[in-house]
Amino acid sequence: MTEPDTVLREIYGEISHINSFHHQSIKDLAPNLKIAAHDPKDGIIEAVMSTDDVAFLGVQWHPEFLFENRPKDKNLFDYVVNEL
Repeated sequence: MTEPDTVLREIYGEISHINSFHHQSIKDLAPNLKIAAHDPKDGIIEAVMSTDDVAFLGVQWHPEFLFENRPKDKNLFDYVVNEL
């Protein structure tokens, strides 16, 4: 589930299915980060963004494995390449 007022909400909408198969996850956020997406089932943080004026976005999934078949993942890739 994406958080309001984030670029991920703009790209994916409120809920999106992702290929989450990591064995590690973020436990404690740094002071200058905010949650951008989380798994609604277990609360695992799936994406973070900077709260500063620094262009930073980190995701805990592999959109590059999906973007050939899912336009929203391609949009995320385009955002990272063109905006960050």
